[in-house]
Order: sequence, then structure tokens, then C-alpha cells
Amino acid sequence: MPSYLKIFCTNFLLFSTLLYSDELLERREAYILTKSSWLEVKAQEKKAFLESKKEKRKFKKEVSRKIQFAGKNSTRYVSPNGEIFVNRLYNLNIPNEFKGKVVYRVDDEPEQILSPDSFLLREGNHTIAYKLFDENGIQRDQKKETVYLDLTSPEVLAQLEGVYFEKNSFYYYKPGVKLFLQAKDKESGIDEIFLNLNKKGYLPLGKIDKPVDSPGPKEIKILATDKVTNLSQEVYLRYTVDSEPPVIDIELNTIPELHSQQGLLCDSIISIRLNAFDLGSGVSKIEFRKRGQKVWRTYRDYPLVPRKKKKISLEYRAIDNLGNESAIKHFKCKVKNEPASVLEE
Repeated sequence: MPSYLKIFCTNFLLFSTLLYSDELLERREAYILTKSSWLEVKAQEKKAFLESKKEKRKFKKEVSRKIQFAGKNSTRYVSPNGEIFVNRLYNLNIPNEFKGKVVYRVDDEPEQILSPDSFLLREGNHTIAYKLFDENGIQRDQKKETVYLDLTSPEVLAQLEGVYFEKNSFYYYKPGVKLFLQAKDKESGIDEIFLNLNKKGYLPLGKIDKPVDSPGPKEIKILATDKVTNLSQEVYLRYTVDSEPPVIDIELNTIPELHSQQGLLCDSIISIRLNAFDLGSGVSKIEFRKRGQKVWRTYRDYPLVPRKKKKISLEYRAIDNLGNESAIKHFKCKVKNEPASVLEE
């Protein structure tokens, strides 16, 4: 080979190799960038998930503390229209810059010296008059306020609405069930509603992120507080959202034979039973029909006996008490040496 051809071939091979290496480098950089971006996204998702869990734990602690100390501290609430509501532990002590004593009178009752043990007792409106004295017993100031002592706990009403079935005093609902909540308080008004879903801890109603109609068993506890921290009675709901269809199977009195040419062969004395079970609302009915027919017939829990049949072609299904339907199953076999006939019960 001429020398100039050798030089040309060598240069061409070298140039091709360089091109190929550059392409690999670009692909590698693109791969690293893609992988880096993917890892960054995953890291951000994990961070957001952990922050969400941390925030939820924080909320649960705050709510638990609120519930634990509800009604156990002095509370005063001023409504938008200026009305003052207090709870049973409302502290009547007021700042006395004169370092003397305070005398107070509730409504028309006699005057008393204010002490840490001074509380209101009767629910309703009270007018409280204060007189402030200095260390020399000279009255320096007087004050008056009207407050409402709220001793009534909020009332919580909870109701499930949807398609349901009752079995042994337990309720099964179809997906789509709705929870209607109403909290009422005639005095200071409702402050917050808390919900505990499946023993996960109480959260404010607006922080519940799992639907109450998701499939599976549900235990819901509901509490409410009013503006002066009176706590409602706990409302308890227990039910199951049943979205699972029944399981159905076929039972034969003899074992069919499988042939490569003829398929499944049944004895002429074959009888067929249909069995179904449902772990939720329970089986309502089992239905069957000859394959190709439109009308379903109800299975009555006794064997189906083919009489003088040449072949059996059967469809069957089960329906639970909420209307969940199993998939349609098929059974097909040829009967040994029998003339054609119709499937009968």
C-alpha cells in the first residue's frame, strides 16, 4: 500500500475514534445529569415526606395537649361583638398596681376580698365589680365587667350517609360513603373539631388527609372544643367500607378428565355445586346461566344435575349484600357418551 494511503487510513481511523469518544462522553454526561436530577428529585420528595410527617407529629402533640388540658385552665374569650365568655376556672384576680387588696362583688352578692380561690359558680351572665385599695387601705380605683360563665360542653353530631348493610349490629358501606359532621355550641361557640382515624391520633378536621370512604375497616373518634375550652363528649363510629366482591368456586362430585383432543371430559353422573364466601357484608346470592343466555337464575344451594347432556357450558357469579359482583366464571366440559340435552336444576 502506498505510504500516503497508510497515512490517510491512520488519520481516518484516529478521527473516527475521537468522534466516537466525544459521543460517548456526551452520553455519559447526559446520563450523569439525568441521574443527578433524578436523585435530586427523589431527595426532595423524601425531604418533603419527612417534613410532612414531622408537621403531622407536631400537630398531634399540640392537639393532644389541647385535649388533655381542655377546661383545666382559666380561659377568657371576647367575641367579635364584645361579649366576654369565661370558663369555670376563670381567674378573677386582676393586676393591682397599688400592691394592696382587691374587693369584688358578683351581681348582688356581698363584697368579698379577692383571693386565688375566688371563682364564679352559676352559669350565665355575671356583673363583677372590683375595688382596688393601696397598702394604706385607700381606694385608688374601681372596675366593672360583665362576663358569661359558659359551663356547657359543645355537642357533636356525626352521621354516615351511603349505601350500607347491617350484619350482627355492624355496618358495612359501599365506597362513596360520606361523613356529615355538625358541632353546636349555643354559648361561646365552636372553636375546633378534632378527628382520630383508625387510632392514629387526633388531628384538626382540616388536617385529615385520608378519606373516610377508602376500603377497609374504620374507627373514627370525634371531639370538639368551644371558645373557652369546654370539651365535648367523644363521638365514636365504627364501620367497614366494603369494595371487595365475593369469592366463588365450583364443586364437582367427580373429577373430570383432561384430554388433549377432546378437552375436559365429565362423567354422566356429574353434579355441580356452587360455593361462595365474602369476608365483608356477606354473600347475598349466587347466580348461574347457560353460556350465551342473557337471564341469570338464582342458585338455591342444591346440586345442578345435567340430564342426558352432551356438553355443559355454564357461567356463574356471586353478589354480596352491597351489590359487589364477582367476576363471571365459566365451566365447560363434554359428557361421556351422552346425547344432547338442556342443563336443568
